[in-house]
Amino acid sequence: MEVGTTSRLLELQGLCKTDPEGYREDFELQLRHYKASLSLFLLKPSDESKHFGELALFLAQVSHVYKKNVKDVPAELAHLLEKHHEILHPQLRRTLVNALMLLRRRGAVHSNQVLPLFFRLFRCQDKQLRRALFKHIVSDIREVNKKHRNESTNKALQNFLFEMVADTESESVARRSLSVLVDLYRRGVWADSKSISVIASACLHPSVRVMTPGLHFFMGHDQEEEDDSEDESDDDEGQDPKQRTKRQDKDGGIQPTKDELYSAYHKGTAASKKKKQAKLKRVLKTARKALNNETASPASFTAIQLLRDPQGFAERLFQRLQKIHTNFETKLLMLNVISRVIGVHQLLVLPFYTYIQRYLQPHQREVTHLLAAAVQACHPLVPPDAIEGLLKQIVNHFVHDRARPEVVTIGIKTVQEMSLRTPLVMTEDLLRDLTEYKKFKDKGVRMAARSLIGLFREIDPHMLARKDRGRGADMDKQRSTYGAIDVTVRVPGAELLQRAEEAKPEDEGEGSDCGSPEESDVEDDGAANEAEQDLETSGDDVAEDTEEGQPQTVVGVEGDSDINEVETMEDEKPVAKMSLRELRAATKARLAAQRAKEAEERARAEADAAAAAAKVQPLEMDRILSPEDFARIRELRAEQAVEVAKAKHGLKAIVGEMRSERKVRPDDLLGVHKRRLDKEERLRSVMEGREDREFGAKARKTKTGSKSNKEKEKKKRLPAAMARLKAQSRISKRNKPKARKAFLGKMRK
Repeated sequence: MEVGTTSRLLELQGLCKTDPEGYREDFELQLRHYKASLSLFLLKPSDESKHFGELALFLAQVSHVYKKNVKDVPAELAHLLEKHHEILHPQLRRTLVNALMLLRRRGAVHSNQVLPLFFRLFRCQDKQLRRALFKHIVSDIREVNKKHRNESTNKALQNFLFEMVADTESESVARRSLSVLVDLYRRGVWADSKSISVIASACLHPSVRVMTPGLHFFMGHDQEEEDDSEDESDDDEGQDPKQRTKRQDKDGGIQPTKDELYSAYHKGTAASKKKKQAKLKRVLKTARKALNNETASPASFTAIQLLRDPQGFAERLFQRLQKIHTNFETKLLMLNVISRVIGVHQLLVLPFYTYIQRYLQPHQREVTHLLAAAVQACHPLVPPDAIEGLLKQIVNHFVHDRARPEVVTIGIKTVQEMSLRTPLVMTEDLLRDLTEYKKFKDKGVRMAARSLIGLFREIDPHMLARKDRGRGADMDKQRSTYGAIDVTVRVPGAELLQRAEEAKPEDEGEGSDCGSPEESDVEDDGAANEAEQDLETSGDDVAEDTEEGQPQTVVGVEGDSDINEVETMEDEKPVAKMSLRELRAATKARLAAQRAKEAEERARAEADAAAAAAKVQPLEMDRILSPEDFARIRELRAEQAVEVAKAKHGLKAIVGEMRSERKVRPDDLLGVHKRRLDKEERLRSVMEGREDREFGAKARKTKTGSKSNKEKEKKKRLPAAMARLKAQSRISKRNKPKARKAFLGKMRK
């Protein structure tokens, strides 16, 4: 009977949609049947009443055809669910909720009337129902704001939703409401500061199960994209560049030139090509990382930046952390959120550093996550005295002679990250001690120490020992004083665009032939050394010529008339009467004066160029930069990054402007260490190597391959001379006994 009724309702449903007026009487009959069933059902709501649910679904399906007739049905179903949702049969409850959702999609009821009811239905212990409600709420709010933002509807729904998140009586309602908020934020529907404030309030909820999703949102939202270009390039290493597929502008426009590729893959011996390929790869990797650091913006912390009161949020969450009694994972999550908020907004929560200091021990569980949290909380506005104890704790417990190499590597890398964010915390004595690990026997420790040296070459080379400053160190760089702020007056990279637009092709061609100031200094030094060597080798000639009384000039620099003018010293002593030592001293003095003069001229030219550039009006003052201009700026900055990386031979010493605000990954503090295999792993490796191989006499009998060297020699065709030589040797050996007998016979006679 029920199967027949269901099939008749489905058939009538299709007929009513195709011919509404022809089947209006049948529809009204079913509507009266629905109302009678509703009256009977209200007498005993706990019954299953499957037929009543089918009637409700039928009316919902044809509601868009008979709108006036079913205008009271949504309110009746909503009232029934609101009053009896706890005692309704689960299957009937899901059927009525589906009917109400369908009425909402048909436009028979407004969202403000049904969505609050759906949120309250999260209290039901029905997993399928809660999942269906969650999907419908998210899709319905997205549909409301699809064409334009419906502010009136959003305001009403947000106020109700915020009350649900703050509900302390029903934990499930608060959790589901928070999930809806997070999902709508990630979909860009409610991506405003008001939603972020409510999610932040959930992080202070009394229930840990409600607090944890909020903390995960601030830790996991807008995660930074990993630069996998280096991993992809590993697969292409060793292949000809013509055989590789051209990547879309994934590396920010940083690509080697044709000459560099040809030199690395086609010029030189196999060993030299391997070295050039490794160097080219290292340079490009460094340049790409530098460009990512420079172009990275704090937008990766969008959710944290939208906090209305970050200082109050961090302080309240830290107070909650000090009082809460929960597992270690939750405490670690709270520590990470607090440190990120402190680092992004550059807050001052000084008790946080002393609190986290107690956990920084090598044997502590998840110590790399704790160190990453400590590093993220460091920023330039933190007083160096406040984190001095934290730095000493790390150095004393992680970096010492008795610590394992892995622990020392973690300690040095953590100190490096802290120095990057708060350079004033580092002292010269401590830096000198840490740089001594550059010759440590473990490779990971050596790499960490050299990375620290590279960092301070960019920050303050004066703090390093003279031998660690590197070639071409900029000694003008120093650490900024506490509280100093660099104010940007131009669009980053606009000067590169302006210089590129003002440059002419012929100027670019001339400039390509000229070397850098460092190269010219090197050439001058080489010329001076050659002059001194020529002077020493020609000293005998000078002495011989002076004896003959002929006037001589200083030998050693060809084509330099200024140097040839040196014929007398300060006391006007003739060159002819000078000794070899005096001639050398005169030459050195003249060359030193010449180099000083050239350096002065270069400095004057640079000052004139800077003054001329200062007089030129900035490019962005005359026009608005277009997207094409910003794309060109990105290309120019990429080229500049490559040149800087080449000048530093691929060392990881380029410090990005926004690197101090980026998230610290705990795995980056581990370094690279070879783990010693245990016995089982070694045996497994041995057995894997023996696969598809045979051993013993049987394997030797079934040998396949070429012949041995002796067999090959037997079949070699020797030259005629070698054949004659062998023949003569055979004849001599044959005749040797006869000759011996003849000789002995003569001796007897």
